[in-house]
Amino acid sequence: MSGITEIRVKEIITRLAQPKPLPDLSALCPDRRELTSILLDIRKGLRSPCYAELRDAAELQHLDVRHLVQKAEALLASMHLASSADYYAILDVDRDASADTIHEKWIEKMRIYHPDKYEDPTGWITEQSWSLNEAYAVLKDPEKRREYNARRKVRMRSGPRTAGATDFLTLDRTTRSASESSAQSRLTRVAPIVAIVIASLIVALLLWSL
Repeated sequence: MSGITEIRVKEIITRLAQPKPLPDLSALCPDRRELTSILLDIRKGLRSPCYAELRDAAELQHLDVRHLVQKAEALLASMHLASSADYYAILDVDRDASADTIHEKWIEKMRIYHPDKYEDPTGWITEQSWSLNEAYAVLKDPEKRREYNARRKVRMRSGPRTAGATDFLTLDRTTRSASESSAQSRLTRVAPIVAIVIASLIVALLLWSL
């Protein structure tokens, strides 16, 4: 960590310890990727490389370190909320990315967001990990990816809202529900016929044994 980055980290932690609910850190750290990286480090709590600074800032304001950790998580959530609905945005890949690229990006991001890397793997970190796994499960499968792309294309044409996880899952559940209803309907129609056939066989066996 460079000297400039260390100073920036301390300033960010100081801002987090202030009474303001969610401080605006964009001017302090204009680089979005760097800010995300710093907040993720803070989010690690006891495992954070800047835990000493977190502890000192929290003690100065008579706070618990977890209070600063929760603020960092809330800021991360607000920063990445806009892209959280699109599978390609979640994995940070292009629409025409290859299967290998998608796999590599998934591995790269899971190394950052895996809950085991954090002291308290709840809230936004867990949701981010779940979203990454969900996006990867769809985009790695050629058939599911084609279906998702078709829905995404329709959604993007119909409005500004991005076709993403919620739309895909809702439609997937609807499809499965329809399939299950159809299967149950077929079973309802077939069951009486099966019962008649079984009864006929039993009668035939009884007559044959006489």
